[in-house]
Amino acid sequence: MSKACHTQMMKKYENQIPTDMSMSLTTIFSLLRDSLKGRAKRNPAANIDVGTFRLADTITVQHAARVTWFGHSAFLLEIEGKRLLFDPMLGNRA
Repeated sequence: MSKACHTQMMKKYENQIPTDMSMSLTTIFSLLRDSLKGRAKRNPAANIDVGTFRLADTITVQHAARVTWFGHSAFLLEIEGKRLLFDPMLGNRA
């Protein structure tokens, strides 16, 4: 592997959308107080609609690509008779 290629692979992630993550001391104490007193907004403001999923309602297409999501960033891709597991925790840089 060339040095340039290796350097490109090891590049640090950079968020493309500028995001201000600074917090004032007042904000930090307010969050801490709300969390300790149980006043944190842990529940949604309104009920969340829940839909029912039935496997029998899905359409099965032979030779179609399938994706199975395991949560967070892990998923299984089945395409053209091959199965590819994508999970960043299995990498040596995780």
